[in-house]
Amino acid sequence: AATSAALPAWISAVLVHDRSGASDLGRDLAGTTPWVLGVVLGAALATLGLDPARRLLTWVLALAIAWTLPAGLTAISYLSDSLRSSSAQPGALRDLLGSVAQVLTGALGRDAHPLGPYLLALVIGLAGSALRRRRTQPPAEGPASAEPAERHTDRLETVDGETEAVSSATARTVTP
Repeated sequence: AATSAALPAWISAVLVHDRSGASDLGRDLAGTTPWVLGVVLGAALATLGLDPARRLLTWVLALAIAWTLPAGLTAISYLSDSLRSSSAQPGALRDLLGSVAQVLTGALGRDAHPLGPYLLALVIGLAGSALRRRRTQPPAEGPASAEPAERHTDRLETVDGETEAVSSATARTVTP
């Protein structure tokens, strides 16, 4: 969840700020990076699965981490930039922490998060969980017969010191 939350910012930073300066292609692609969160988080949720049902709590935790981590990183970035640029004045720390709290609150708000990537993560997670459950379930068997099944076995018998193969001996077994 943490990687899926941070990955869009990392990709965006690489695309927009390449070695030659700002890239037009990078700026164009930077708008699509939030969808990386949806794909990576969805794959993580699919890997977790929903069996047993208590894993649903893990899904909620993963979604909460993916929602709050970028806001925390934004607030920390604001704090570090402010500390580098401000002079040490009495009372400045209190004002700075108030500003950081406002930045954090704004970054946690619904306006800062497009819902599309989170919905994509849920769709991928649910689809992947269904496929995983389907693949791990044992195949359905036909109706069990109340009649015992017959099976033919071959066995070896020793008669007068010589070994002979006896075939078509019938054994009765009960199918579960």
